Amino acid sequence: MREPETEIKYQKAMKQYLSSKDSMAKIAKAFKISARRFALFMGEHGVKIEKIRSKKYNIDKQTWDNANLGKESDQAIAEKLNVPPRLVCLERHKRGIPTFEGLYLTQEGDPCRSIYEAKYDAYLHDKGIDHEHEVRLPGMVADFKVGEAFHEIVGMMPYKKYAERHEEKKEMYKKLNLQILWIFPKDIDRLFRCCLKTKLKFRERICLDCGTKTLDMVKNVCRNCYMKKWHDKGEQKTCGTCGKMFISPEKDNRKFCSHVCYSDTLKKIDYGSILQEVEKAEKSIMAIAIENNIKPSTLYMILRRKKNKENGLTSEGLDRKK
Repeated sequence: MREPETEIKYQKAMKQYLSSKDSMAKIAKAFKISARRFALFMGEHGVKIEKIRSKKYNIDKQTWDNANLGKESDQAIAEKLNVPPRLVCLERHKRGIPTFEGLYLTQEGDPCRSIYEAKYDAYLHDKGIDHEHEVRLPGMVADFKVGEAFHEIVGMMPYKKYAERHEEKKEMYKKLNLQILWIFPKDIDRLFRCCLKTKLKFRERICLDCGTKTLDMVKNVCRNCYMKKWHDKGEQKTCGTCGKMFISPEKDNRKFCSHVCYSDTLKKIDYGSILQEVEKAEKSIMAIAIENNIKPSTLYMILRRKKNKENGLTSEGLDRKK
């Protein structure tokens, strides 16, 4: 049961949702209530969020059919129709259309990291402003350079890692004593609406080797093709256990063809004699590990477990007898 004050607050929020075009999350934030609980409350009162949105924005079937669903990003279509991106996503799922697998480009044809970079580049081109995209600086890459100033787009601040990187960039700009302008998505959307001639450019994410459409690409090829190339660059080696020939990737000190062979090597080692040598200080763990082609950390952990077992202790140091 909800408290009377909470119940009144939910009812007011629901009335505003039904009478305005604001999203459910925006209204929940305004009333300082949980968006999830607000959705459950509306469900209890027979309010279907998806249907209300469609009615609220008056988008008919023919408009959705001509909206290039799946051929452009949900966000770009949402801005054209003046609806939330979530509504576009729902309509796309209804029709069984997969998500947009394209890559937004600058007007010169270079890939962009986000739609906001593409929009800002389009705006600068539309207004005839000279600029450079992705300018390298010590320890970072600036989004744009316009004249002597650097322009950075701040688009993912709710994400912790992005916010931390943003603070690092701020410190770097201070140390380099450079002129910086921070631009937010709302500002870019407002500027892009002023573009009269310039339109966004994009291309499909197609692997240049096998022609597969995929979002998971590395250096213009799909991950499978990239891994094949990565393995082909390696050198041929002989497994230290079974003698089988295998390809070791570039910059990889692999000595065994599989983890099974590595485990077999560990089983053949006489850890009792090694433990005695270590206790007598005849050889170091590092030297013994190199002789037996195993990792020093692995040897250390095995010896530690063996010693604890002999002393009747577990790995946590607890007495088993007790």
